[in-house]
Amino acid sequence: CIALLNLRPLVLQVDNGSDHVIHLPITFSPEYPGPKGPDTNYDLALYRWGLKTIVHIAKDLLHKNEPRLSVWEDSLARLTDYPVDQNGYMIARGVPFAISHRHFSHLFMVWPLNLVDWSNKSEVNLAEKSVDHWIGMGSSLTGFCRPAVSVMSSLMGRRHSAFSNITFLLDKYILPNTFYHEGENGECGETPPMAASAIQDMMLLSSKDGLW
Repeated sequence: CIALLNLRPLVLQVDNGSDHVIHLPITFSPEYPGPKGPDTNYDLALYRWGLKTIVHIAKDLLHKNEPRLSVWEDSLARLTDYPVDQNGYMIARGVPFAISHRHFSHLFMVWPLNLVDWSNKSEVNLAEKSVDHWIGMGSSLTGFCRPAVSVMSSLMGRRHSAFSNITFLLDKYILPNTFYHEGENGECGETPPMAASAIQDMMLLSSKDGLW
């Protein structure tokens, strides 16, 4: 299973701590210019999504008597919570999001992995606070971040923000030929197609539970 192979590097590094909670070792959050730390939200979100996915495949799709299912479910149950502080999701345990940067790697549980329970008010409030804190530190933001904010806004029911982040991107960044670049950093080819996807997400969103 491809999902299982993708999980293997993290499985080999997990720390079953003395508290019987699974922790991840010191790593980094992509592009974040600050310090490294354990239990990065980027890696925790990917690991949690991976475990949820292989459990879903084994139980709900294949209906197989998978001998490792109980191990995956136990790992999912014991995986540590996301590090948070007064501003929302942190970079890692002990490392707050304190430096503006364009990437939303510490918010992967919000999008693209969509692990937030949107029926849970406390989870929604945490997601909203985290996105607002990220986008509110604007000194290093670029056009790259606008489609991500748009999709997150659609998920949170913020229709005006979903729309205005795309129009801002089109007005300020996208070239007449639909290309986009970030000055000395060069081309950023994923931004225009991500914006096109964000426009679709304003009208139709999906999850394993259906469409809305």
